[in-house]
Amino acid sequence: MKYSSTFILMLSAFFLCSATAAAQENIAQQTYAIFEQNCLNCHGEHGSFTEEIIIDHTLLLETDMVVPGKPLESPLYRQLLGKDDAKRMPLGQPMLQVNSIIAIGNWIQSGAPDWRNTLDPTGAFITPKQILETVEKHVNSL
Repeated sequence: MKYSSTFILMLSAFFLCSATAAAQENIAQQTYAIFEQNCLNCHGEHGSFTEEIIIDHTLLLETDMVVPGKPLESPLYRQLLGKDDAKRMPLGQPMLQVNSIIAIGNWIQSGAPDWRNTLDPTGAFITPKQILETVEKHVNSL
C-alpha cells in the first residue's frame, strides 16, 4: 500500500499529539502522587494547614500558587526550594528528593495539567487500526 506524504504527515502528527497528551497525563499523575505522599496530610481537603494552601488543582491555579509554564514564578514551587527549614515545604521534614522537585517543576512547566483528567474507562476505545483506517479514508477523499 502506497501512502501519500499528507497521510504520513497526519499520522505523525497524531502520534506526536497522543504521546504529548499521554506524557502530560503521566506527569500530572506523578505530581499528584508526590503531593499525596508528602503534602496532603497537611494541605489536603481535611489537612491541618488548609488556611495556607490546599492541594487542589483548581485552587492552586486560581490562587496563583501555581503559574502554569513558570515554575520559578510559582510560590508552591519556590517553597520547595527554600534554604530556610522554617519556611521550606514540607515543613519540619527533610527537603523533598531532587527527582520529586524536578517532577513538580516539569509539571508546572508543562502547563500544570489537571491530574483529574484521566481517560474515561467507560468510554469507547478506538484501536490504532480504526484510527489509521479513518485517517486513510479522509486522505483518500481529498
